[in-house]
Amino acid sequence: MSSGTMKAVYASAYGSPDVLEIRDIDVPVPADGEILVQVRAAGVSRANSMMREGRPFFARLMLGLTNPKHAVPGSTFEGEVMAIGPNTAGFAVGDRVAGETGERGGCLAQFLSMPAKGVVVKMPESVPFPVGAVVCDGGITGYNFMAVVAQVKSGQRVLINGASGAVGSSAVQVAKSLGAHVTGVCSKVNGDYVKSLGADTVINYRESDFATERGKYDVVFDTVGNYSLNKVRGVLTERGQYVTSVLSGQILGSMLLSSLFGKQKAKLAATGLADVGLQREWMNKVFQMIESGEMQVEITRSYALDDIREASTFVDSGRKRGNVVVEMVRD
Repeated sequence: MSSGTMKAVYASAYGSPDVLEIRDIDVPVPADGEILVQVRAAGVSRANSMMREGRPFFARLMLGLTNPKHAVPGSTFEGEVMAIGPNTAGFAVGDRVAGETGERGGCLAQFLSMPAKGVVVKMPESVPFPVGAVVCDGGITGYNFMAVVAQVKSGQRVLINGASGAVGSSAVQVAKSLGAHVTGVCSKVNGDYVKSLGADTVINYRESDFATERGKYDVVFDTVGNYSLNKVRGVLTERGQYVTSVLSGQILGSMLLSSLFGKQKAKLAATGLADVGLQREWMNKVFQMIESGEMQVEITRSYALDDIREASTFVDSGRKRGNVVVEMVRD
C-alpha cells in the first residue's frame, strides 16, 4: 500500500549524468525491522559516478548486468526518522540519523526505507547539517584505510594521493590523529586547504611526481587510482604498503602477487562491504572526531535534487574539493 508519492532521482540505464532524471514514485512503506527516513541530504561522490556508469564492468555482477538493479541512486544520507516498521527496535520517530545503503542506492530521494540493523546511526546533536550525509563516504573510508587497512602508527611517513578529495581529506586528518608525518598530493589551488587539515608537506602533482623519490614512505594511499604498486615501489620503504580505494583489475593482481612475493604489499578494501557492525563503529568514531575537532568535513557545493545532473557532472570533472551534497530539504 502506497503512502503517497515523492520526488526521486531515477536511472534506468548506465551512462553519463544524462541518464539521471527526476520522477515521482511511491513513498516506501517500512517493512518488518525497517525505518522510514525523510532524507534531508545525500552525498554525491566518485563512487556514485562509478556505480552510475557500471564500472569496473565486473561490478555489474552486484549492480546489474545490463542496467541498474536499483534505479534510484545515492548511497549515503542524513535525515530524520518518520515512521517505524513492525518489530523494529533501536530508533524512534524524530531521531536524526545518518547512514549508507551501498549498492542498493535509494538515497537520492525524499524518503528512504532501510533496515534498522543496517549501516545507520543516530547523529550527535552538535554535528551540523549536512555533514552526516557524507560521513559514510569520505569519513569512514579515510578512517578504515588509515586505522584498519594500513594500520598507521605514530612516527610513520604517510603519503596521500588526492588529499583534497572527500576520502583524501579525511585520511589526512585520521593519519595525523594517529601520529603520522603526512604528505598530501593535490593541485596547487588546494595546497593551503590540505595544509589546514594538518598535512606536514604538500606536493603539487602538476610540478612534481612523488614516485620519483626513493624509500621515503611507509604508506602510500592512492585515492585517485592513477598509480600502482609497481609505480611506487621505489618511494616505499622496505616493508611499505600501497593501499587504494579504487577497484581495478590491476590492483587485484598486485594484491595477489604481493601476498605471495616480496615485503612490500598492495592492499584494497571495499569499505561499504565491510561488516555492518564495523561500519557503524567507524561512523561513531568519525562523529567523535568531528565533535572533538580532530576532523573537519568540508561541504564544497550543495545542490537541489532537481540539479542532480549538474552535481554529478561537477563530481565527474575531478575538480571537487571536499564533499558535494544534494539537499532535499533546503533551509
